[in-house]
Amino acid sequence: MNYSLKATLFLAFAAAAVVFTEREDRRKTFDVYNREFVDWLVGNAWTRIAPSQVTLLRVNPKELEQDNLDPRLDWAIILRSLEAFDPKAVAIVPALNWDKPDQLAEGALNKRVISMPPLTLGATFGAPGEGKPNLDVSKMTVLTDLTGDLSKLPVVRHIVALPDPELLANGKAAFTQIELSEETAAGPNGIRFPLLAKVGDKVVPSFVLQVIMQQEDIPAEQVRVILEGARPVIRLGKHTIPVEPDGSFTVYPGIKGSFPALDFSSLALAASPFEEVAEKLRKASKESLESLKTNAVVIGYDQEDLREFALPGGERISRAELIAMAVATIQTGRHITFWPDLFRYASWAVLALLGLALFRGRRSRVFSGALAILLLYAGISIAIFQTSLSWTPPWPALAICAVLLVLGLLLPGPKRKLSPVKTEAGPAPETPGA
Repeated sequence: MNYSLKATLFLAFAAAAVVFTEREDRRKTFDVYNREFVDWLVGNAWTRIAPSQVTLLRVNPKELEQDNLDPRLDWAIILRSLEAFDPKAVAIVPALNWDKPDQLAEGALNKRVISMPPLTLGATFGAPGEGKPNLDVSKMTVLTDLTGDLSKLPVVRHIVALPDPELLANGKAAFTQIELSEETAAGPNGIRFPLLAKVGDKVVPSFVLQVIMQQEDIPAEQVRVILEGARPVIRLGKHTIPVEPDGSFTVYPGIKGSFPALDFSSLALAASPFEEVAEKLRKASKESLESLKTNAVVIGYDQEDLREFALPGGERISRAELIAMAVATIQTGRHITFWPDLFRYASWAVLALLGLALFRGRRSRVFSGALAILLLYAGISIAIFQTSLSWTPPWPALAICAVLLVLGLLLPGPKRKLSPVKTEAGPAPETPGA
């Protein structure tokens, strides 16, 4: 069969297959398989993954309400139980604030707050550009090493909730959410989470960044925000965090369950004066309890009706767990990104060129060559992920190789040129009468 006709058919069918798979990928048809593929890649990226250093301490607000104590006393008990393990960094997710004065409860809480390492305290920001201006950042960390275009960062004009002054006696506020501005839909790479916001003319870090700053003793002036070039990043001590131009990053969903988590009721019993009960619990939860001494401890409300975020698989998590996952994502370096579009298109073009080259040979070579190309592409994709944690959905590449296989089997091979028949020269005929 004429080579130019085969090449035209191959390119036409390959282009149609790529367009189809790309369209279906945008429609999330392949999301389940994409997640499994990414999880497999992460599970085998041993050279790029560090251990997490965060522990989630779950608090059920309904249990606190049952004891009829002043809320300050509840939190004083929580901190007192935690104090027995001498934690390095403590962070409280809910924006705790109390209007009703209570001198006894205030004194008890203040004593516990002062005995803690400096706290990271949750605050809630209003929707960007809305609400009456309320821009007091005196109790927040302000970042100063800023490069690039800051115009895409969320601009906050109103602070909805700040921690109580008693807590701020030994801590700084940082936002855990920006109302009505977060994209919480989870994709194969994870859930987008804001890391920066502009409050007036100041840029402040999120709760997640401040937890790591506190744990690793990173002062604000050593945090670099670089929002220029093709790959904006935040440099935070030994961590380099790839971010979007709006200062958000992606929380890897597979990080769930990779760090210790503990209920406050278990912690309270472990720290109780009833030694027999405490000893049994310490043995049962030894790993989680021991982690309180070395990890950053994130304390937050966690109950069924507070699980507002959906992971790609459909499981729902609370804001406290999402924040702990965000901290663990940065600590472990699980910053999963996509290949740049230009690189993806170039990879498809290379596959097409290799396919065109195969059609110049025999049909048997097309089949074996298509399999070899697919294996080569898979190997290069894995190597790229190993070095950069960057990946691309494999469906367009699979589609090109599938078209190559099918056409290679169906289309006839090139016609062989027949060589001219050679005749052997016999003896010259005898001349009569010679």
